[in-house]
Amino acid sequence: MQPVTVGTAKASPGETARGVIPAGRDFDGPIEIPVIVVRGTRDGPVLWIDGATHGDEAEGSITCWNLAKEVDAKGLAGTLVLVPILNLAAAKNGSRGNPLDHVNYDLNRVYPGKPNGRGTERLAWAYYQEFAPKADIVISLHSGGSVGYMSRVIYHNDIPASLELAKAFGVGWDLIVEPAYSVDRRPATGTIEAVSGANGKPALVVELGGLSESLPDKLLQNSRSLTDGCVNLMRYLKMLPGKVERNGRWKLAREWIVQTGTGGFWLPDSAFRFRKSVKEGTVLARVVDTYGETLEEIKAPCDGETIGMRTTPYVGLPGDHCVFFAEILNEVTE
Repeated sequence: MQPVTVGTAKASPGETARGVIPAGRDFDGPIEIPVIVVRGTRDGPVLWIDGATHGDEAEGSITCWNLAKEVDAKGLAGTLVLVPILNLAAAKNGSRGNPLDHVNYDLNRVYPGKPNGRGTERLAWAYYQEFAPKADIVISLHSGGSVGYMSRVIYHNDIPASLELAKAFGVGWDLIVEPAYSVDRRPATGTIEAVSGANGKPALVVELGGLSESLPDKLLQNSRSLTDGCVNLMRYLKMLPGKVERNGRWKLAREWIVQTGTGGFWLPDSAFRFRKSVKEGTVLARVVDTYGETLEEIKAPCDGETIGMRTTPYVGLPGDHCVFFAEILNEVTE
């Protein structure tokens, strides 16, 4: 078996190596993406897991650190590549994107990036050059970040194997959403799952957590749930020994993104609950003015369940994303 090299990290069979993916230079030093390579002692797939694509989403970083500590290279088949903090500039600022890039703020909208683009595009390009040819499966870990909360949901890309991988995330992961759409119902482009699919590779975006669950116990619990899901997936892939846990029943869904039509103060409806089945037109929240008078009612766009919602009260501008809603298309069992 040959060593596996990602950036400056080179791991021989049975070893774990740390290094960086060089991505340019900023005002005070090199721009680098930290990477951990766990090289197994038997043949198997290259599973690539990243966190902090958005710098205000710590759950994925903690999950990668957990996996680096818990997965023994000597007992592993294949290779596990961990990228705990993909977007360091954003993480330093605790923001979704790099605050210095005023044009391309969201890293997960500009893949594959450009070698001669702006800062975020160059970061995407450097990262793409590594994961695109080397990863067999990509898992990108996310949450609601500093503005909202996302319940347990897995987005898959258009490669058929990705749906089966989503089912292997374990007990409690019962909602699987088809490839993401933009607000205008066009297929999302520039995402890591989309470019992976274009290369024939399965990819998942796994969401859990955010602002309302950032207290220490909840943050660690959600990161533990993500870690356990990744370990269960590795057992399914026969990278690790152990029993594969299955939820047994899954809801397959399509996502709708609901925007506000006005700025104001965000006030959830008293009957609102995440993952609660509601009918089209059900009021989920209201935007009110400084006197508490309703400016706009935010309603369910169709029958389904709310999977994500903003949890910051101030809506600065019309057009803000405020609700991520799942239209349930089907339910399947083993």
